[in-house]
Amino acid sequence: MNASVLGELRAHTLTQITDLLSSQVKNMTFAESITALVADGYQEMAGKIDELEQILNIKPDSSSWRPLLDQLREEVSILSKTLETLFTERRSQWQNNISQTIGVMQKTSWRIQKIQTLLIEKELLDRQSQVLSEIILSTEKISLWKEFVQKILAKFQEMFPFDLFFIAFLEEHNLSLFLYYKTTLPEPVREEIRKRFIRDMAMELGHPTDSPCEVEEFFLSSEPGSIDLDAMKTLTVNVPEYHTELSGILGVSYLFNRELIEQETSILKSILSVMVMVIGSSKVISRTLLELSYYSTHDPLTDIHNRRYFNEIMDYEIDRCQRHDRPFCLLMIDLDNFKDVNDTYGHLSGDMVLREIASLFRQTIRKGDVLCRFGGDEFVILLSETAPQGGIVLAETLRKLLQKNEFLSDNGDSFHVTASIGLVNFPQDGTLLHDLLTGMDLVLYRAKELGKNIVSQARDIESSIRVARLSRMHVEEFQKALEEKRIQPYFQGIHETATRKLIGYETLARLKNTDGSIVSAADFIHMAQKYALVPDLDAQMIEQSIRALANHQKQTPGGVPRRLFINLSSQEIENRDFLSIARSVAGDVGIPAEQIVFEITEREAIGDISGMKSFLSELRENGFSFALDDFGSGYNSFHYLRDLHFEYVKIDGAFIQNMVRSKTDRTLVKNLACLCRDLGIRTIGEYVETSDILEMLHEMEIDFVQGFFLSTPGAYPQEQS
Repeated sequence: MNASVLGELRAHTLTQITDLLSSQVKNMTFAESITALVADGYQEMAGKIDELEQILNIKPDSSSWRPLLDQLREEVSILSKTLETLFTERRSQWQNNISQTIGVMQKTSWRIQKIQTLLIEKELLDRQSQVLSEIILSTEKISLWKEFVQKILAKFQEMFPFDLFFIAFLEEHNLSLFLYYKTTLPEPVREEIRKRFIRDMAMELGHPTDSPCEVEEFFLSSEPGSIDLDAMKTLTVNVPEYHTELSGILGVSYLFNRELIEQETSILKSILSVMVMVIGSSKVISRTLLELSYYSTHDPLTDIHNRRYFNEIMDYEIDRCQRHDRPFCLLMIDLDNFKDVNDTYGHLSGDMVLREIASLFRQTIRKGDVLCRFGGDEFVILLSETAPQGGIVLAETLRKLLQKNEFLSDNGDSFHVTASIGLVNFPQDGTLLHDLLTGMDLVLYRAKELGKNIVSQARDIESSIRVARLSRMHVEEFQKALEEKRIQPYFQGIHETATRKLIGYETLARLKNTDGSIVSAADFIHMAQKYALVPDLDAQMIEQSIRALANHQKQTPGGVPRRLFINLSSQEIENRDFLSIARSVAGDVGIPAEQIVFEITEREAIGDISGMKSFLSELRENGFSFALDDFGSGYNSFHYLRDLHFEYVKIDGAFIQNMVRSKTDRTLVKNLACLCRDLGIRTIGEYVETSDILEMLHEMEIDFVQGFFLSTPGAYPQEQS
């Protein structure tokens, strides 16, 4: 049943009821006339009785006619009164019938009108549903959000005809205007529309009207058309602030031969509100994905390529050079005593040095060469189609430039940095990436052993063996430290961001030398990984850290149980021997599994998704939790977040360290935090070294923080002072 059928039913019903009322009124009028005639007849009959009495000259004492006439007069009077009573009752019934009929007519009219309104609303909702069914987000649609909007509008146009759809974004003080026309329009008309919308949208967004504006135009149809700008009506909805520097307006302009009814306006605004969320989200996510895609192959601190890109380009370069019989060189550059720079001038000055060195190297090498940061203070340069002598010349050039370069710390102190450089050549020193990387490690180690600040290359096999033997001696020393349990955990506090309340500790491996000196994990973890000693290291760290936490809790009766974050290597995902160790030790000392959180870096965790699923499942079956460390450090595809769930995510400290100065780092951290919050994952910010960084993380709603500003690592768990 549609609205027109309901209108016909309403008119027919009203006609029938009107006819019924008219018939009742006629009957009542006819009855009143008959009653009046009868009453007149009764009155005339009474007069006749009086005349008869006079004619017969009946005396009062006559007994023959008097009783008969009196009886006749009384009966006429009774009949007259009875008729009057009957008519009065009849009139009352007619009035009631008329009132009830009018009531029925009014209710019927109201119900039909209500049904008609509901039908209109249903039709509008159906049209709304058809439009909304087109608004389904996907990765492809997010990356091509402008075309995505155009597809939605094609359906939107079928349901709610419009002449112009527009989006205005104010982002980082730049105004962008996107116009979607129903038909093609002459350039003068479009020019007038552009001027008007740029002015109006800039005013509504609080932006100078004379500022430059980027305009993009789209046409839903190739058919020519026209627009009466003076008669055009507009509906708009504001874009919520999905990003601190993104605001905007979204709306439609239309020309109808009638005013929109209230329901149509409401439906249109609701659809616009949904499109606001979709378009606003799509634009922000699209931009974020571009940033994440960029930083999947670039180092966020120095803005040069990272290790992942190096591995990808090396596969191509080795294959290309083998096919064309071309050489290339690899330089590995390791800054000498860079730890002293961080310890003396602070990590911010250390970051500044790394950025300046990357810029210096980038300006010196050729355009076709590839500069990468391997991590920490290590750089690698691929010199394409370069013979050994050419590699030596460039390596010496870089070494001398760096030695002469003067750096300034935050407090104005000047200092210099030197580097040791190892050089290997393809194909002389190896034809496989693994062999070339091993060769770089060996020659770089040789440069360090020979006094640093030199260029070293693999001159012969004998020298490489000698370097390998030296490396092996260090391995033996490390194994001895493991056997003597001189690898011990240090504890750094993890705090609630909003309150700074201590909630747990991260364990950091330290090696205690026989002379009592302490060696950081950064100085031996690479060797442990290279010689497959990490499982032994993990086992020792798990046992000692859990026992230390239990000891601490016994010494602080009534204290709040603290969570313990323990680092694992990727090898543990496969063998999982640590689980039995953790269960056994935790059971012995009475530490609930819920207090223990195991963490692995993102790069190690995501190498095998199916293996990671199984690992997380077994981990949680035993009551333990999981934290993903260095989140965002090198992956542009987050599909694993759909398949895996982490209790905690530690955002890569490389982003956090430089947030105060780097808008890019702030953007990345904020978007990563929003992503985790939407997925129900708690976030931890590392490397919190200043109050400014802590305040920023608090504003970004990062759940927990750790860093030197809050607490330094110690040999024993410490409560807050």
